[in-house]
Amino acid sequence: MELLKDTEKKLANKFLFITTVGAIITFIISIIVFYFLFSNQSFENMLLDLLNFAKNNPFIASIMVSLFLLFASIIIIIMTYILIGREIIEPLDKVIFHIEEISKGNLENEIKVNRKDELGVLQDSIERLRISLTILMKKLEEKE
Repeated sequence: MELLKDTEKKLANKFLFITTVGAIITFIISIIVFYFLFSNQSFENMLLDLLNFAKNNPFIASIMVSLFLLFASIIIIIMTYILIGREIIEPLDKVIFHIEEISKGNLENEIKVNRKDELGVLQDSIERLRISLTILMKKLEEKE
């Protein structure tokens, strides 16, 4: 665990960033859509019209808000899914592949460490394990 103290903990920050960006993008898209719906008016008049519409048609307004929230949630979920796949699942798949190769006795595949987060620490630890096992195997071969 001492290695993690010096590690840049970026995974949680990436999740926070991607969900925030998704929410901002969804908010901007909704403003643009509403603006084009009421584009013949100023922005203030558009907001007043939206409020009046909500007062006069609460059921339809609640459906519109619900659809907007559904749309926003879907965008955030998709962006998070892509981030998890790219930033966590793919590197873990590579680590699993190397661990399986080491367990089969194949110590030739070098693990490239190109991260400075928690997964980079894991990759580095496995690479050091591979190197240690390679040295140990050479010593055993020399004794025989």
